Amino acid sequence: MVPSVAPTSRSSNAVNHQGLWGLRGLAAGLLLLPHVAVVVYDFNPSVGIAQWATLSTAFVHIFLIQSAYLLGRGFIRRQAAGQPPASTRAFLWGRGTRIYPGYWLMLVIAVPIMHLAIWSNPIDTLAAFFAVNVYSIPALLSAPIMVWCLQVEVGFYLLLPVHDRLSRKLLGPGRFAEGPLLTLLVMYAVIGLLFVTMVYVGGWKVGYTWPFAYLNTFALGLGLAVVDISRPAGVPGSRRPRLNANWSLFFSILILAILLASRLDVEAVNITEPVALWQSLLRRFANDLAAFFLVAAFVFPDGRRTVFESLLTSRPGIWLGQRSFQIYLWNIPVIIQLDRWFGPGGTEHLGYLPLLAMSYVSCFVVAEVAHRLTNPVVLWLRTRGPGSSVAPVASAVG
Repeated sequence: MVPSVAPTSRSSNAVNHQGLWGLRGLAAGLLLLPHVAVVVYDFNPSVGIAQWATLSTAFVHIFLIQSAYLLGRGFIRRQAAGQPPASTRAFLWGRGTRIYPGYWLMLVIAVPIMHLAIWSNPIDTLAAFFAVNVYSIPALLSAPIMVWCLQVEVGFYLLLPVHDRLSRKLLGPGRFAEGPLLTLLVMYAVIGLLFVTMVYVGGWKVGYTWPFAYLNTFALGLGLAVVDISRPAGVPGSRRPRLNANWSLFFSILILAILLASRLDVEAVNITEPVALWQSLLRRFANDLAAFFLVAAFVFPDGRRTVFESLLTSRPGIWLGQRSFQIYLWNIPVIIQLDRWFGPGGTEHLGYLPLLAMSYVSCFVVAEVAHRLTNPVVLWLRTRGPGSSVAPVASAVG
């Protein structure tokens, strides 16, 4: 995303960064398929369309797992090298300068397009401005609903320095062990699932769960980072895993196809409605597993060139990856506005395919413009804040 990083060469089993760029671009592009369906059916689709719409969260899980892997790897590498913890201020400044310029640009334009009452409550306004407005349903709905993933990300940014210091305390100074760290991540996953369970049993609304319910998702990404650092590529005897991208794609599609065919993931698109606990946990587990296979295939490639990898690492694939954050931010406002402009008589919705085609073209154009407007601002801010001499770290969301 921003700033763009030039692809680098890699050894046969080293991390395929080009593939990761292309994978996040693919996920961002696929988000338009269910989002257009939701708009066409006026946010109240039939059960079949609702099932299709819930697949969008599977694409979001790719962002979340990638982000946990890419950001966590820097912390874990310092720990493995026996270096002191990284500056929390520098880390948070770097993350904030990556996401907020693009988010604020979108927010100012999307508020009137989506008829959001973001300015009606000062506290909710401030929370939405910094993407931390997940403490209540009214606050959550005061910002564009598609940025819930960004709000989860911000919560993870605050968690990661805490995790770094906690793991150092548990392991002791100057120690790094794959086993204890993975055990800690399993504990995170259990805590996340228990929290979701207690929230649903207690009758809380789904909005309250978002800061904590994705601990298991982030644990998967951090687990990839732990194994990546503890078993480096090109080192004899490191027992580094090897995954084939085509097979990983097959297993991911199979998992999601089974989920759709079982009709067990039917969920209300309106987030204010309660959802059965077993439905939520099942869909979350399936989405995590499908996304994990795809991300892991490019963290631990087997060195064989596949058709899937070739598509993701092509110039269009890399371009999509570098604009994926902007596509993610702008797709819903663009879809809604196009539907208003071109809907029959201004009162009915466009058909799915015409709106989808216009949405793809318009989203890519808007994403390119937004990228060109905000990228210089991001680069300038990164040279002005704490830790400005630190090399930038890629992230899947900002």
